[in-house]
Amino acid sequence: MSESDPRNHPWTPYPGPRPAPYRSEPPVPDRPARPLLEPADGWTMLLGTLAVLPVGVIGALVWIGLAPRVPAAVTADHHVSFVGSEPRGFITADITFLAIALAAGVLCGVLAAILGRHRGTAVAVAMAAGGVGASYLMSWLGTWLTGGPAHRWAQHAVPGTHSYFLHLQTQPFLFAWPFVAVLVVLIAVAVTDAR
Repeated sequence: MSESDPRNHPWTPYPGPRPAPYRSEPPVPDRPARPLLEPADGWTMLLGTLAVLPVGVIGALVWIGLAPRVPAAVTADHHVSFVGSEPRGFITADITFLAIALAAGVLCGVLAAILGRHRGTAVAVAMAAGGVGASYLMSWLGTWLTGGPAHRWAQHAVPGTHSYFLHLQTQPFLFAWPFVAVLVVLIAVAVTDAR
């Protein structure tokens, strides 16, 4: 190489592109953001909601089996009066309902998070709607199967002392099931996205 070659001069810039100090990988294109809801999510919400409702029937049967009854006396003209510690019996029945609803909510939430882990928003909506429906079904069916509501029970009961029907007094307990189910799904989605 001659001295007149510009590459030999210390102040002459390098004529060609400098080699990279290390081998760089081509940039990976960003994946397009998944929309909040897709058409298939509609089926997920519908089927998920319907799948939860039969659990409400099972919950009602468990509630009937575990909850205490309140003794009630029925007169000949079908008037009802409670015998003994009425409030304690109703409170215990409500707490039993709450415990069953919380357990069912956790169970439904875990199963939904496992089966629908790629459709977090749709599964959360299904658990909210299905949980509310199943909780109302559990309350209504438990009351109906034990002879309620009160006016129907009193009209068909013979005079004497009976075990009063189940009736949920604390209405906010109806929302325990969907709240816990949605919370479990959201926690599962957050853990999955953090990985």
